[in-house]
Amino acid sequence: MDQQAIKIQAVTKGFLARRTYRKFKTEKQEDDVNQIEQSPFVPSSDEVIKDFLDLAKVSASDVICDIGCGDGRVLIMAARMRRSRGIGIEIDEKLVNRAKEIVSQEGSTLEKLVDIRVLDITKNASDQDFHNLLSILQDVTVIYLYMLPSTMKHLRPCLESWLKDGENRRVVSNTFSMGDDWPAALTIRYPENNTSLHLYNSPP
Repeated sequence: MDQQAIKIQAVTKGFLARRTYRKFKTEKQEDDVNQIEQSPFVPSSDEVIKDFLDLAKVSASDVICDIGCGDGRVLIMAARMRRSRGIGIEIDEKLVNRAKEIVSQEGSTLEKLVDIRVLDITKNASDQDFHNLLSILQDVTVIYLYMLPSTMKHLRPCLESWLKDGENRRVVSNTFSMGDDWPAALTIRYPENNTSLHLYNSPP
């Protein structure tokens, strides 16, 4: 087994250890957790997407992973404007199908740049889902996410490890920060609608 495979296995085991508490929850509590963790689809505006591309200094050499990509608009605009490759991760199969349809309508050039996949990254995700996520992130240089704080907290160990293990990697979070103990390198605020973009380029 090579070093990268060992690392993926080790991080996956870490996620599994953090999820052991679930066996003590009742069925109703599990339903409540599900409702909290599955972030609603709130499309990013064109202005915010353009600012994200500038904030993360996205170029044609980058590979973006949009975690919770919805209809894929962030990756599609990035491909149009910066010729960057993108991988979208989305739990809602209907949104994935919509994203794939939009990409297909854009033509073969965009189809080569943008790949949308169904994947669950909530606490209810399977072991294989986590393994798939970690495998995807090996080639990624920029992560964009618009997630509720509960899911952000769940993903944080993975994001910290990912930033630590690579060079020139960037995470940009829409609206929600990583917490007071992990200050953003840069932040753009939009007071008119109470949103913001937070850039992280190193672990805390």
